[in-house]
Amino acid sequence: PIDIVTSENVTSGDEYLVNEIKNISEDDPEATVAVILRWNRDVDYILNLCEVNGLAASAERGVDIFSHSLGLMYFTLLEYFENPGNLEPLAFSVASGLWNLDFADSILVLKAIKSGNVEEVIKKVPGIKKLQDELQKSGIISFLILLGEISGLINEERMKDPLSSEVWRAIVELAKDIAESTNISDPLSIIKELINYKKTA
Repeated sequence: PIDIVTSENVTSGDEYLVNEIKNISEDDPEATVAVILRWNRDVDYILNLCEVNGLAASAERGVDIFSHSLGLMYFTLLEYFENPGNLEPLAFSVASGLWNLDFADSILVLKAIKSGNVEEVIKKVPGIKKLQDELQKSGIISFLILLGEISGLINEERMKDPLSSEVWRAIVELAKDIAESTNISDPLSIIKELINYKKTA
C-alpha cells in the first residue's frame, strides 16, 4: 500500500519522515529505506536531517550536469541567448569548439567577438541568427534541443559517450520539470529559469 501524506509546513513534514524511517528501522534493523527527492539540491538538507536525528544515511546523486563539460558548455550557451549583448559566453562556446567552425574560422570569429563586430560574427556563424529567430517561435523543448544541435554541442559522436548522453537527458528533463511547475510557455523564460536554477543548485 502507498500512503500519500501532506503536511502543513516543512517542520511537520520533516518530523513525519524521520519518525517513519525510525519505525521501519526498529521493525527491521536490516531494512534499507530510500528517500527519493525531485531536486539534487534537496539531498544535503535530507542528509543533514537524518544526521541530527541519529539516522545513518548516504546519498546516491544523479549526474552533476553543471560540472560536466557538456553541461558547462550548454549553460554557457544559454547565458548568451539570455543576454546577446554579453559576448563572453559566445566567445567561450567558440573557443570550446562549438558551431562547427574550423580552426581558422574560429580565430576570425574570436577576433570579431573581441572587437565587438557582431555582424561579422553572425556572418561567420549563421546558426546564431537562426536560433535567435527560433527563440521567438519555437516551443520550449524544441528550442533547447535545436540549441544543442545547431551549436554542434549535441552530435552523434558526443552522444556515444554514456555520461554525456545522460547529462543531456538530465538537462532536457530538468527543463520539462521547470516548465511544468512554472507554466512557462516561451523559450526565453525557460532559459532564464534554467540559469536561475543553476545559481541555486
